[in-house]
Amino acid sequence: MKEPLLWFVLIGGLLFTADHFRSPDAIVVNDAVRSQIAALWETQMGKQPSDDELESLVHDWVRQEVFYREALRLGLDRNDTIIRRRLVQKLGFLAREVDEESVTREDVQTFYQERIADYTRPVQYSLSQIYFNDTNQYEAVADLLHQRREQSLENYYEELLDQYEVDYQ
Repeated sequence: MKEPLLWFVLIGGLLFTADHFRSPDAIVVNDAVRSQIAALWETQMGKQPSDDELESLVHDWVRQEVFYREALRLGLDRNDTIIRRRLVQKLGFLAREVDEESVTREDVQTFYQERIADYTRPVQYSLSQIYFNDTNQYEAVADLLHQRREQSLENYYEELLDQYEVDYQ
């Protein structure tokens, strides 16, 4: 029994066999998990899930948990920039968590009014040009413009298109 290679093979085989028969950590689906899944569904859908929906949701949760554990076992979470950013983001959310009940409608309104420029789009203008080959057409349009100052520009433009032939060259 002084052969180190023999000891190495025996101990390695024993460890391999023990690891093979070791069962992975059980995925427990208890009432707490079901309640959490149902609460998330109710938050998103605005109603309690039916029994069939809940069973489907639990099945999806178990599937995700299996894939999650396998990804961790394979080390897919290590040295991954996206996962790192997501964890930092989650920690930031926890750090900035605010008691929603302490925020009133007036607080939100004040916040909005103080930062209204962040929520307002600048005024935009558009321009349409119409070219006339005949000065008579131009004079007729100028007269019509003076008569219809109160009318919206879009309605006026549509009316012009109906009255005149437009030549696209």
